[in-house]
Amino acid sequence: MRHATLAALLATSIACGGPPATEAAPEPSPETAGGPETAPPEPEPEPEREPEPVVLRVDEAPPPAVLDGPLASEQLEQARSDFEQGIAAYNENDFARAAERVAGLASVLLGTQVPLAVGRAQRIATPAQRRALAVRDGGCVIPGCGVPAEACQVHHLNGWAAGGATDEANCVLLCWAHHRQVDLRMWTIEPVHPEHPIPHPGPGAPPGTPWPGNNRSPWVIRRRPRSRWRL
Repeated sequence: MRHATLAALLATSIACGGPPATEAAPEPSPETAGGPETAPPEPEPEPEREPEPVVLRVDEAPPPAVLDGPLASEQLEQARSDFEQGIAAYNENDFARAAERVAGLASVLLGTQVPLAVGRAQRIATPAQRRALAVRDGGCVIPGCGVPAEACQVHHLNGWAAGGATDEANCVLLCWAHHRQVDLRMWTIEPVHPEHPIPHPGPGAPPGTPWPGNNRSPWVIRRRPRSRWRL
C-alpha cells in the first residue's frame, strides 16, 4: 500500500515537470540570524552646479532717472553755483558769504527757503542759523578757546532785551564760560571791516588790543580792562 502511494506521487511529479512545490522558508533577519547589523548605503552627493550668470538685456534695463520737480535743471545749476561760491568764500575767509551760500544750497536741496534772519519773531536761533554759524565761526570765537561749535551757545551782539534781532549777522558762537564773560563786559566783539586788515598782535599785548576771531571767524575781539568789567 505504501509503495503504491509513493508511485502515484512520483507519477504526478513527472507529469507536472518537476518535484512538488514546497513553501519557501523566510530569509533570516540580522536580529534572528545573530549577524552584525549593516547600515543602509548613503546616497551619493549631487554634483555642485555653478550659478548661472545674471544677464540684463538692453531692452530690460531700467530707464535713466529724469530729474524734475524740485530738482529741475535750473535748480541744480543754482545748487552747483551756491556750492562753488561757498567753497570760494570759505577759502577767502569770507565766512559770512560762505554761510549765505550754504543756506542757499540747503534751500535748493530741501525745496524750502531757510531764513537766516528771523528778527524779533523768536529769541532762540533756528537750526538753520546754528548750521550757518557753525560754518562761519567754527566754534567759540574768543581767541585760544577750543570749544567746538556743537558745544557753543548763540550770543546776541545787540542783546535781545535791548531790542536785538535773532539774525545771523547779530549772532555769534561762544562757549558757556566766554558767554558769561561777554555778558560781564570782559570782552568786546565787533565784525571785521572789509577795508581794514585783520590784526595779528604779538604775545603779551595789553588789554584793548584787537585780536582776530578764533577759527578765522570774521570778528575782531578785544579784552576790556578790569575796571570796565561789570561785576
